[in-house]
Amino acid sequence: MFMDPNMITWSSPIGWLTRVAGLLLALVWIGGCGSGNMALVPVEGRVWIQGQILSGGTIVFVPDEEKGHHGKMAMAVIEPGGVYRLLTDKLPGAEPGWYRVSVAPTDSHGGFRIAKKFSDPNHSGIHREIRPGIPNSIDITLD
Repeated sequence: MFMDPNMITWSSPIGWLTRVAGLLLALVWIGGCGSGNMALVPVEGRVWIQGQILSGGTIVFVPDEEKGHHGKMAMAVIEPGGVYRLLTDKLPGAEPGWYRVSVAPTDSHGGFRIAKKFSDPNHSGIHREIRPGIPNSIDITLD
């Protein structure tokens, strides 16, 4: 029952399985190294408008391709107290890089008038960088 390791060849079942397993491991490793699988970092903050907390709405971080970031979009619900925590593909956090930011308040946002431009990341004028390897605290102020 003992096999001599020098006798393992392509034609032997053990040699063939060993090579196939090694190839599959290499493909999985290479597939996991692309830029689309970047590690997510925690991002949270508060949203303010005219010096007051915005309680309710949605905040969206869109990758800023002009600043070299081609990752995935991240978004969050703005909770009571103005707090948001970004999610990417329903996972906590966002990819590091530069983003354009938009904010869409709920209908009951305390009677504040919010410029329509803030709901469009291409026109809001809000740009933020998410830094790698650390939790990011990013407050957004709408004036």
